[in-house]
Amino acid sequence: MTALLRCFLALGLLTFAHAQSAGSRGTFHNPKTGVKWRYWIQDGSADLDVLRSDVAEMANVGSSGFEILSYQSYGSAFGPILLDPTDVAFGSNRFVNMTATLIQAAKQHNLTIDFTLGPNQGAGVPVKPDEVDQEGMLTELVFGSHFLQPGQSFDGPLPPPTVPCVSIYGSGQTCTANITQNFLVAVVGAQLAKGASTSARRVSLDFSTVVDLTDEVQGSGNMSSISWTPSGNGTNVILAFYYRRNGYQEAAGGFNGTQDDEPGSWGSFVIDHLSPKGVNISSSFIQRNILSQANIREMLSEPGVGKYIWEDSMEFRTQVLWTDAFSQRFEERHRYRVGQVLPILHGLVPGSPAFDAVRAVNQTFDYGTSFNSYAFAEDYRDTLSSLYKDYMTTFNEWAHSIGLQYSNQPAYNFQIDVAASAAVPDAPEIESLSLPSIDEARQLSGGVHLGNRSIFSSETAARPGLALSLPMSMLLEDSKLQFAGHVNLIMLHGYAYSGPYPETTWPGFCTFS
Repeated sequence: MTALLRCFLALGLLTFAHAQSAGSRGTFHNPKTGVKWRYWIQDGSADLDVLRSDVAEMANVGSSGFEILSYQSYGSAFGPILLDPTDVAFGSNRFVNMTATLIQAAKQHNLTIDFTLGPNQGAGVPVKPDEVDQEGMLTELVFGSHFLQPGQSFDGPLPPPTVPCVSIYGSGQTCTANITQNFLVAVVGAQLAKGASTSARRVSLDFSTVVDLTDEVQGSGNMSSISWTPSGNGTNVILAFYYRRNGYQEAAGGFNGTQDDEPGSWGSFVIDHLSPKGVNISSSFIQRNILSQANIREMLSEPGVGKYIWEDSMEFRTQVLWTDAFSQRFEERHRYRVGQVLPILHGLVPGSPAFDAVRAVNQTFDYGTSFNSYAFAEDYRDTLSSLYKDYMTTFNEWAHSIGLQYSNQPAYNFQIDVAASAAVPDAPEIESLSLPSIDEARQLSGGVHLGNRSIFSSETAARPGLALSLPMSMLLEDSKLQFAGHVNLIMLHGYAYSGPYPETTWPGFCTFS
């Protein structure tokens, strides 16, 4: 019996030693514990010696790792772009060299490094502006309307969509990319509700009069037309709904325009977050322009070095979030066509007012008191959540194929089921900035546990207006609240690059200022 016990003990020690050699937990003397840092750099212009020094300083205070984020002036929303992105943006040669240097420094100091999926929040990658109008790029639902006075009929081209410029958050009105294609989703006719005005900001329709006219459309593309004679005697409206690429810019392009062989010059654009094809655009660019360069993929896949490929919160704008496969998925899940749902979507309360582009549309519609639209709204959100989970699952699979895991802040800012979404990524993350209560943190943690995820991280200490002045009492308050909400990994927001930046006098680099 004693010999058998010794055998099991020896086997256990060998297993433990193997686990330690894999680098997953470090060693007894130097365990992989401690906080991680969001390491803010502006771009690939960072001094390599300063980068090495910053990483050494993180290690000296007992950190377990860091994630690198190329800020790029928050996509040009905060502060001017001082250096030509052609030379220093995400995907440029200098950015690749900087990334390789940081990975080597992480290895030297026994830290893990997380690699961002793109500049800014990582929601997109460099794409040539004349290639943004393709499947896999951020897509939105838009519509056009045409009112018919009592007794009037309609016979002509479909009303074109209203597509005002979508402002880049914080930087005023900006039009980006070459977007020309509109794809028809549905055409709906309806009579206005009693007392509704054609000049109102919100126009109520009588649900009992709604007619799906999609099958009556003749022709295609810009030549599409329809004939319709309403059956009632009131004022009617024809609504034509389309989807289009949004062209929302994640980071600015080069000062002198696009150069085919310089990805830094292209500008970065947000991908479709409801489609695996969006994942393919990001993963293909990163594989081709970063992972395959300077031995980066090989270094990241070494045990204990690369940890997560990571995306921040979704901080981009659309009129109504959409994707090419939305109508099909909606009908598969809910067993009716999406047409009658469409009139209410532009009038829904946004997931986050800060990232709502519908305000740029002068007029929206609803069903007033003629119908309870709650079920329609929930079916739309359910379909969004289903498609978004597919998107995250595809990123999981790609991350695993390159020896990493996928982490993101799921469902942030959009009308998506956050608890269901939190069950999907390898390492879901929340943010103390927008989750001020324990109950809100637990809304995510329930999904984390249902997904059998062992790590639940938090971007902690993100307090507005307190750069360089956050007191320890607030840091402790944020951390304790996150732990009470079942968080088990603190990602401190953040560690700013300590070196100089061109044309500035303040030491170091301060984001959001």
